[in-house]
Amino acid sequence: MRSQPNPRNLEALLIGRNNNFGLIRHFAALLVLYGHAFIFWPGSGGTDVIRSFIKIEYSGSLAVFAFFFLSGILVSQSWDKQKNAKIFIALRFSRIWPALFVCVIFIVFVGAPFFSNLSYSRFISDKETLAFLVRNITLFTGMRYSLPGVFEHNAVDAVNGALWTLPVEIACYCMVLCLGLLRFSRTRFGAMIGVVLIFVAWLALFRVHLPGAMLNGLVYKPRDFTAYPVILFLCGFVAYHLRSLVIIRWDVAVILCVVYLLVRSTVAGHAIFYVAFIYLILAIAASRYLRKFEPAWDISYGTYVYGFFVEQCFAALFPTQNVYVGLLMSVVVTVILASLSWQFIEKPAITFARGRLGKKNAAPRPAPAPLTQ
Repeated sequence: MRSQPNPRNLEALLIGRNNNFGLIRHFAALLVLYGHAFIFWPGSGGTDVIRSFIKIEYSGSLAVFAFFFLSGILVSQSWDKQKNAKIFIALRFSRIWPALFVCVIFIVFVGAPFFSNLSYSRFISDKETLAFLVRNITLFTGMRYSLPGVFEHNAVDAVNGALWTLPVEIACYCMVLCLGLLRFSRTRFGAMIGVVLIFVAWLALFRVHLPGAMLNGLVYKPRDFTAYPVILFLCGFVAYHLRSLVIIRWDVAVILCVVYLLVRSTVAGHAIFYVAFIYLILAIAASRYLRKFEPAWDISYGTYVYGFFVEQCFAALFPTQNVYVGLLMSVVVTVILASLSWQFIEKPAITFARGRLGKKNAAPRPAPAPLTQ
């Protein structure tokens, strides 16, 4: 009789819906809104407790890291199941672009004009508006974050700064595709060689733009952490290809957290933090007690693409509002928009893509999209 996978390893966690990945993604999405609230209402007196305690990270960056780590696992699994470039690209496209397209259209033609100091006709015809529309939909020609006359008096004038992670995520998708087509992903050894090559390439790239950022970040946090999501994605990629060897135990997670607390003010504490953080995500994903809270709808991506803009709207309308009241209002509206996006845009797009690919009987279980800082 064929032996069953170890119920305490990552391989078993990836069988069917035997995990809490969806729950983690939803929590991470809300954590982004929480972290941004203290940026949008800086004078309210509130404090991001995660930033205050950890120092080297804040709640939004940890949410980004969690999403990229899970994405590294699930997107790698997607390629491993398909091993077909056409199917892989179609599934990734259906997950990212339909909802993004509707979101950008909504912001440009419905939401943002009401917060601009220009007339509607001047706003729509402005070349900056066109650049925002085209670049934030295509993602390949450089992002635009500001619109003419919009949120000029807010603490931050970006309209939807959350979108910066999308090109990074797509680059990670391309990495998985390239490693798969070059057959690095066929064996564990090949996957590890591929990861080393990708890491060296990214290290060289960010060595030019952020001298020493990747390595020094374990000791001194750089101002720009845009390199780090890729590293977390690579960690997820490695975890997937070593899935039968990745044992998940709560006692190990607790030990790692305790060790971090004991040495958190030291250089070693900074390094241990990221190890404990990644392992804790896996432990939470494996918890049977949390399984009953796994959401039926995946509104995490919608929460991501709409959350930043919604918070900016409330910050513009109520600039002196208590940060927690502003956060609550933003969460309610964002969840409504995200639910509409999932039900009428994302789910139909994924179902259509799977149906066209001859997977009509497959339940739509998309890979997670990224969050913002």
